[in-house]
Amino acid sequence: MPFVLDVAEDEQKQALSVARRARLSGIRVLEVHAKVLDAEAADHLQPVEGLSTKLTVGRSEGGLLYRFEHDLTIKGSGGKDALRIGLQVGALFDFPGEGTPDGDASEEALAAFGRITVQMAVYPYVRATVSDLAARLGCGPITLDLLVLQ
Repeated sequence: MPFVLDVAEDEQKQALSVARRARLSGIRVLEVHAKVLDAEAADHLQPVEGLSTKLTVGRSEGGLLYRFEHDLTIKGSGGKDALRIGLQVGALFDFPGEGTPDGDASEEALAAFGRITVQMAVYPYVRATVSDLAARLGCGPITLDLLVLQ
């Protein structure tokens, strides 16, 4: 079952106001931690049922930095905790500076842009990193489901 972003119409409008002026300049995996908790259970990983994301937004002269933190505990055979992965992914955008004609944006609009547009851009990196880490640790295959808008 896909992970669903429940987004209100006014939040979509706020995100769009920022999206019209922001230009993506880079996406990077900033930090990764992984630990096999139960090697036997990790041979048969179960689908991840929930995804919690912590988002922080930073603004500097001419730029926006969005940082997404994910902490996943993945169940394995027998419903045992098999694998723990923590990762942070950042997205950097060029954006007009505060006080310039196009640079004004409320904190709510910047957060809405991050929660909707940026998260959709970053999510494939999260999926790839989780899948790659599980394979490198010798665990069974794992694919995070899609992220969709409500």
